[in-house]
Amino acid sequence: MNTKRQTIWLVSMLSLMVVLSAYYLFTEDIGSGNSLNADTVQGPNESAVGPDAGSASAADPTADQITVDEVADSMAEKKANPADGGAADSEASGGNTANTDAEVLEQIASQGTTAIGGDTITRLQMGQLEAFNKRMDELYSIVSDTSNDAKKTTDAVAEIDRLDEKKSKITDLEQQLLASFPKAVVAEENDTYKVVVQSAKLERSQAADIIDKVMKTMGVSADRVSVQFVP
Repeated sequence: MNTKRQTIWLVSMLSLMVVLSAYYLFTEDIGSGNSLNADTVQGPNESAVGPDAGSASAADPTADQITVDEVADSMAEKKANPADGGAADSEASGGNTANTDAEVLEQIASQGTTAIGGDTITRLQMGQLEAFNKRMDELYSIVSDTSNDAKKTTDAVAEIDRLDEKKSKITDLEQQLLASFPKAVVAEENDTYKVVVQSAKLERSQAADIIDKVMKTMGVSADRVSVQFVP
């Protein structure tokens, strides 16, 4: 009787050991598999995704939202106070802004100087044209007036021809000068010629060349030609 009881107890213990062994083996396999996955899975930022990462999200599910809210608030403050935003942008740009401002100032100064020089030459051109047209009107009035004698009419016609020829030569001179200068005018009064060109500076050789052109084209001496420049 005692032997039978011992046998039953031994079988029961063996069965329990088998069950416990199987349970521990099965549990260890599952744990090992989870550890492998946790260590080898990589995210887009090349950082391991493990239990700690999951815990952080679970512990503070609004972490990402807080970051977004802070950025959104910053943008809102910038929109609400554009002056501060502009100042921040200016500080961030640094030397680039300074360089841009210098370039703009230089450009404005250049444009202003050009306008001044150009206006001076334009006024001279307009004055020459008005004087030419006025004199031509007077001469044509003489020619058309039948009460004038033949000599007066003939002299008026001759002067018209001379003025036309002179005007043509002056126009040709100005075209030649425009090949070297942005603007140029040849002002004439009583067979004395004043040439004004637009230039930051004028070399002696350039002035001598201009005088030579006027002398040859208009048939005058050097003492009847003057050269000036405006910036």
